[in-house]
Parts: sequence; structure tokens; C-alpha cells
Amino acid sequence: MLDSIDLSLSISKKAFKPIQKAMVERLFELSELVYEQKRPVIVVLEGWDAAGKGTTIRKLTEQLDARGYKVLSTQAARTHEKQKPWLWRFWMNIPRHGQIAIFDRSWYGRVLVERVEGLTPLPEWIAAYEEINQFERTLADDGTVFVKFWLHISKEEQLRRYIALSEAPETAWQVTAEDWEHHRKYDEYMAAVRDMLTSTSTAVAPWTVVPATDREYRLYVVFRTLIHQLEECLTLPPSVWPSPEELGATVDAEQPKRRTKRRKVGDGDALPVAALPEKATRATEKSAAKVAKKEAKKANKAAKRAAKAAKQAAKAARKAHVIETVDVVNVAATQEPEAELTVTFDVAPVVAEVAPPSKRGRPRKGVASPGETVVATDEQKADQLPEQQAVSPVIEAVAPQRKSGRPPKQPAAPPVAEVVTEKRKPGRPPKQQPVPPLVEAAPPPRKPGRPPKSAVASAVVEEVAAPAKPKRGRPRKVESNQSDQADAAQTAAPVEVENA
Repeated sequence: MLDSIDLSLSISKKAFKPIQKAMVERLFELSELVYEQKRPVIVVLEGWDAAGKGTTIRKLTEQLDARGYKVLSTQAARTHEKQKPWLWRFWMNIPRHGQIAIFDRSWYGRVLVERVEGLTPLPEWIAAYEEINQFERTLADDGTVFVKFWLHISKEEQLRRYIALSEAPETAWQVTAEDWEHHRKYDEYMAAVRDMLTSTSTAVAPWTVVPATDREYRLYVVFRTLIHQLEECLTLPPSVWPSPEELGATVDAEQPKRRTKRRKVGDGDALPVAALPEKATRATEKSAAKVAKKEAKKANKAAKRAAKAAKQAAKAARKAHVIETVDVVNVAATQEPEAELTVTFDVAPVVAEVAPPSKRGRPRKGVASPGETVVATDEQKADQLPEQQAVSPVIEAVAPQRKSGRPPKQPAAPPVAEVVTEKRKPGRPPKQQPVPPLVEAAPPPRKPGRPPKSAVASAVVEEVAAPAKPKRGRPRKVESNQSDQADAAQTAAPVEVENA
């Protein structure tokens, strides 16, 4: 099967671009029908390292609904997976009805990597061929559609891609020591691939070998095969696509492609336009248009800079004119003769003119005393005048100036003594204040021979406020108040008798 594959087939990128867009749209429509008819689909992508499996999956899922597919990357079995049947982890990842599952490497690693690297004993990987066929037949009987691809490249092409990936810093991590070891065993893997394709290509799950040397040809074969099998399982009429020959497929030589640099055609070239091919003519027109566009941008920027410079010059001229006008006024003022200022104080007996205080309340300098004549010129400074002296004995009280909008300060009020009441615990009666002793009013002295005036002793009656009724506790005793009233009555009785 691998011997009949021509790895040199290719399609031009320009010819495949519109076909690829139509294929992607058709694949999206088929994915919607797969969901409506509830058909599970399994797409298996196997192939050599660096054959383009990841790029192919990315192009397949470019327009698909994320809810309708899943991509599964198969790695080495983990610890708990080794304790179960080797197909158990793939049974757990089969797609549900109406979903597409894309496997980047699959259960075929049992008869490829595990066989070549000696990870699986000989009887087990030999029995794996039949186990794989039974696994796929069971899923196909349930309605699952299988589409399996093997991406095939030569050993020389794989080496060239490894070197290209290793030289680029952003892709060097993709090539590991394990990949180089697999490349060294290319022939051993080739024998394992032949046995796998021969033993596991069945009617329900056939293999499709894809020449993966050319990127566009690889995508064309994968898209066309997948669309054809989905249309067949969904009982739809097949789509018609142009053949590789119609798209201009050619057989490339074994020599690598050479990248030629395009020659830029400038204004100084002496080649006639008629002698240039059509592509060169188009390149000349494009380069001329780019040059004209750049020149227009430069002219626009120069015009903007000139306008800005003109504005700045006009602004500077206006500013210079104002400065010259101010200088002329200053010169005219300095040329005038100095005027003498004579200040005479008229001393009055009572009223005197007092200069207003300064902002800080300090006396101003430069005020003459009464009767003194001072001749001041404009050149003299205020600090050279004599200090202000008292003009008259009358001193007027000048209120200090204050800022506008602020009310005058009010004198501080004397502290008010607060009446402090004694705190007491709830339920206890307040303490009784002791009653001051009554003082008898002494009769005024009288002259001998005159009868004494009737003196009425004013009984001092002290009103004692009734104590507040306590909320809780025992009733208050009033015996002390009764005894005090009795003593007061006894002391007032002799006074009444004497007056009578």
C-alpha cells in the first residue's frame, strides 16, 4: 500500500485556496446534519512525526461548532490506566451520538510504538490486531462512522523538517530526543506501519494513506475523503470537487524549492516597460504608487510644519510689539522732570491726622512730625524717611483691620459653674442635710426712760422640700423632721410671751 504512494504530488496554493473555503463550509453543514441524525463520528489521524497532524486538525475544526466535536491527544498510559484493560481508556472517550471525536494518535500505538520500543510483549501486540478490529466493529454496529488517515512522508523529508524546526527558536521545543530516536528507527517503524495497514483496514474502518509532503495536497485529500464518507453515511448525494489534475497538480523534482527575491524596480531603471513581463509591470505600478503615496505624505507633513512655524512667528511678532510699546512708555516717563512733594502738618490742639495703620497693625514709616516740612522725590525710598512720631497728645483708638467677610471675634464668656449633684445608687433615699440652728433676733438697744416697742420675733420657717419617693427600698423616716419642728416651737414660745 505504501509502495504505490507518490510523495511528490503537490497543488498550488493559489488554486487550492477557493476550493478549501468551499470544503470548510461543506464540512460545517455535514456536522450539523450529524448532530441532527445523532450519528457518532470518529476521525483517526496517525502518521509520522512532523507529518502535519496538528495543522490538519486545526484546519478541520476551523469552522466547526465547538459543542459538536472534541479533540483527543493520546499519550502514554498513566499508572491507573495500566491497571485496566488497555482499551479501557479509549472506551471512556468515544463520542456520544451526534458528536465528532478527532483522535491525534489513537489505540494503534499498541502495534506501533509499543511494538518497536519493546514496551509490549510479542504475544500481546500480535493479539492487539484482532482486538482493535473487534473494538471498531462493535462501535460500527452501533452506528459509528470511522474515517482513518495515515499521513506519510519519506525519511529525508522528516529529517529536513526536524532540522528546520530545531533551527527556529520558537519551534525548537517541538523536537525532542525521543523524536530523534524514532527517526533513527524509521525502517523498523515502516515495517510496523505496513503490518498495521494490512491487518486493520476493514470494510467498516478503512485506511486512507495521504501523501503529506505538500501541505495543500495533504489538506485536499483529507477534506475530500472526510466529506465523501460523511455524505455516504448520511445518505446524501456526493459533492463534486475538481480533481488534482484540474487544480494543476504537478510532480516536483527531488531538489528543494528555491526562494528567489523579487527585484525592486525603481525610477532609475533603464529597462523599457514593453520588455517587462506582466508581473514585473504590476510590480512597477505598485512601487510607483507606493512612492507617490510616500511623497504625498511628506508634502502634507511639510505643509503642516510650515503652517505651525508661521503661527509661531506671528505670535512672536505680536509679543515683540507689545514689549516695544511698554519700553516707549517707560522712556517717556523717565524723561519727565522730577516733581517735588511738600508735606506740611498743621498742628491742632486736639485733632490730629493719624496715618492709617499698615496691614499688620505696625506704624508706617515716612510720616513726618508736626510742623516739619519734608521734600521727597520719586527716587527716594520709603525706608529712608524718618520714623513716625506722635503728632498730638490725643491718641485715638483705631480698631484693628480685619479681612472682609469675617465676623469680629467675640470675647470669651466666663466659665459657668455647673451644679454637681451627688450620684447615688438606685433604691437608696437621699441623705438629709442638717438643719441649721435658729438664731434669735436680739432686741435693739433703747434709751432709758422709753417704753420698749413691741417687737415681734419673726419665726424663721424653713421650708424643707419633701424628699422624692424612692422607687425601691424601705420608706423614709421623718422622725428627725418632727423633732426639729418641736424644738423650733419651744424656742419661739418665750418670745411670744415676752412680746405680749
